[in-house]
Amino acid sequence: MRRALLWCLLVTGCSSQDLVFPKGFLWAVATSAHESEGRNTNSDWAAFEEMGNAPPAGWAQNSLDLYDTDAADAKAVNLNAFQLGIEWARVVPRKPADPFAPLTMADVDADAVAHYHRVLESIRSRGMTPIVAVTHFSFPRWVQNPKAYDEKTFAYTDGSLGGWASEDTAKAMARYGEFLAKEYGAEVHWWITLDEPLVALLAGYAAGNFPPGFVNLSLDARNTPGQQTAFEIMKHMISAHAQTYKAMKAVRSDFQIGFAHNTVNWVPLHEPRDTAAAARVNQAYNLLFLDAVVKGDFDTSSVGLGPNESHPEWAGTADYLGVNYYDSAWVVDSKGFLPPLDAVPCSPAFKDALPELFASLGCPKDGPPEPPGMTKVLLMYQARYGMQQLITESGFIDTPDGKAKKVVEILAAVHDAIKQGAQVVGYNYWTLNYDYEWNGGWEQDMGLYGIKGFEGKAGTLLPDGGAWFPDETTDFTRVPLKPITDVYGQIAKENAIAKSLLTKYGVTATP
Repeated sequence: MRRALLWCLLVTGCSSQDLVFPKGFLWAVATSAHESEGRNTNSDWAAFEEMGNAPPAGWAQNSLDLYDTDAADAKAVNLNAFQLGIEWARVVPRKPADPFAPLTMADVDADAVAHYHRVLESIRSRGMTPIVAVTHFSFPRWVQNPKAYDEKTFAYTDGSLGGWASEDTAKAMARYGEFLAKEYGAEVHWWITLDEPLVALLAGYAAGNFPPGFVNLSLDARNTPGQQTAFEIMKHMISAHAQTYKAMKAVRSDFQIGFAHNTVNWVPLHEPRDTAAAARVNQAYNLLFLDAVVKGDFDTSSVGLGPNESHPEWAGTADYLGVNYYDSAWVVDSKGFLPPLDAVPCSPAFKDALPELFASLGCPKDGPPEPPGMTKVLLMYQARYGMQQLITESGFIDTPDGKAKKVVEILAAVHDAIKQGAQVVGYNYWTLNYDYEWNGGWEQDMGLYGIKGFEGKAGTLLPDGGAWFPDETTDFTRVPLKPITDVYGQIAKENAIAKSLLTKYGVTATP
C-alpha cells in the first residue's frame, strides 16, 4: 500500500488523503452471456421464459453483435479488465454422443467457438484482462429442460441430464470447462466456474423463480428432479466446481480459478434475540460452500453444529474467493422456518419472490446499510481462509448520481478492508449496460450505460399484459450515464478514490 501511495504521489499527483488501491488492482465491469447477448434460444432459461415463468430476454442488449462496442465502452471508463461468460448453450447446443467424454470439434458449434475468440480479442486488444465464467445460471436444454419435466416421475422426459439435481451435470460441466481451457487458455488467465450457486439453488428449488422452478420452503423436501434434497443438490454444485477446477488446471496449472459467491452481510434484527439465528444463516449461506471447496469439509447440519463430512476431492479447489456483494440483510429468529436455519433471512431475493410471506414473518422493508457490510465480509473471509479475494460483482439500482455516490461509498469500504489486511485484488462493477435481470426482467437498471431504445419502455407492460422486451427493431445505441461513468472512470484511471470525490459524496474515510 505504501508503494502504491508513493507511485500515486509521484506519477499521478494524487493527494495523500486519497484512498489508494494496491498496484495491479483489477478495475472491471461484470457481464453475463444470457443477460447481455440475446437470442440464447438453446438454453434452459429460454425454455423457462417460453413457459411464462420469467419475462423474455429477447435480444437482450444485442451484445452478440455489439461486443466490440461493449469492449470500447468499458475501455472508455478506463477499465483494465472485463468479466464475461462463454455461453454453454451456444458452444455445445446439442447433447454430445457421450457428454462425459472430452469434447471434440464435432460436439461444438464452430461458429460459436470462433465468435468468442473474436470477443476475447476485442477485449485483449484494448489492454483489458478477460475474466471468464464457465457458467452463469443458464444451461443448454440438453442439461436441463424445464419444459420436459414430469412431476409424477420426478424426471425429464427428453433425456436431459437433470440440471443441478443430477451428478451427471457436474461431469458434463467438467468436460465443458476442459474444452474452454484448451480452446481459450492462451487468451484467458482468470476463470469463474459457477456464478452464485446458492442463488441458483434457492431460487430454483425453494422460491421457484429460476429454472427448474420449484417452490418449496423445506430444505429436506424431495419433490424435486431425482427426488433430491436441497443439500444433495448443493453437493452436486460443489462437485461440479471441483471437477471443473481440476479439469481446467490439468490443462494449465497457472490459471486463476474460483467461483463467484453471492455474499450477504447477515445482521440480527434484534440483539440479542436474533443473534444466534444470524450466525446460523451466515454459516449456511456464506461459509458452507466455501468451507467445502477450500477445506474439503461439509457441515451436515449446515449451521455449524456438525458433524462434518470429509471430502478431500473438493479441498483446495479455489485459487481465489470470488465475492458477489450487494446486500446487508436482517435475520429474524423463527423456530421451524427453513429448518435447520430456524430463521427468516430477510434478503431481497426472498422478499422479492414472496413479499407478503416475508413481510408477515417480520422482515422490514429496508435492510441495514451496505458499505459497512462489505468491509465486514471481506475481513471475515480473510480471517477464515487467508486467500486473495476478487469482488466479482457489486452494483446498484439507482439514478446515475445515486450510483456514483454508492460506488464511492462501497469502494471506500473495500479500501478499509484492504487497509485492515484483506487481500482484495480487484473490483468488478455490475454491470456495463442496462441489462436483463433474470426473473426481474427489464425492471432494474444497474448499468454504467443506458440503451437508447429502452427509454420509456423497459419495465413496462404491454396492452395484453405481457412485458416489453427488446427485439430486432430496438435501437441498441449505448448512452453513457453521467456522473457514474465519470466517477468510476476517474477511480479506475487513478487507482484511487480522490479526496475530492469523498468530500463531494459525503464519505468519511481515512487513507
